[in-house]
Amino acid sequence: MEFQIEDLGKSYGEKSVFRHVNLCLKEGDVYCLMAPSGTGKTTLFRILMGLEAADEGRLVGFDRVHFAPVFQEDRLCMGIGAVKNIRLVRPDLPAEAVRRELLELLPADSLSQPVSEFSGGMRRRVSLLRALLSSGDFLLFDEPFEGLDEKTRAAAMELVKRKREGRTLLFASHYPEEARALGAEIISLSAG
Repeated sequence: MEFQIEDLGKSYGEKSVFRHVNLCLKEGDVYCLMAPSGTGKTTLFRILMGLEAADEGRLVGFDRVHFAPVFQEDRLCMGIGAVKNIRLVRPDLPAEAVRRELLELLPADSLSQPVSEFSGGMRRRVSLLRALLSSGDFLLFDEPFEGLDEKTRAAAMELVKRKREGRTLLFASHYPEEARALGAEIISLSAG
């Protein structure tokens, strides 16, 4: 199966975010969207998920997928812990199984704390694991490794490789080394 983005355009008033975006994504492949800040990566992702409408063009195949997103902001329930946050999207997973997964990314003592007490990098890791453990068949990650130190970033990328399980992955990044580490085809979105 292929996912087609055909002549997509989006503006906000007089400001054009992007125009004439054309892409063909193959199911099961890994893609990295690279572009300078402010050139519409997040807007494109929101359009793909149906959270925003394009002004022109069309999408083919995206209506048949269930997205597993990582947004730029973590979108966690701050008053509860990491295990409960993940079980909100996967209530069928036993708490102990989720706990084992989280221990690959977080210190053991953090699992008894609400995520409001986590650092930004810790919240990022919970968001990433939540998406990877979800039942979504199309992984759509907006700068998923942002704010992680080098060691944690490497561990998070290894986790993505292990947990992707053949699902299509499209992620935004500013770093070519992240694309290389995940074996991604680089897609450039140019300004204007």
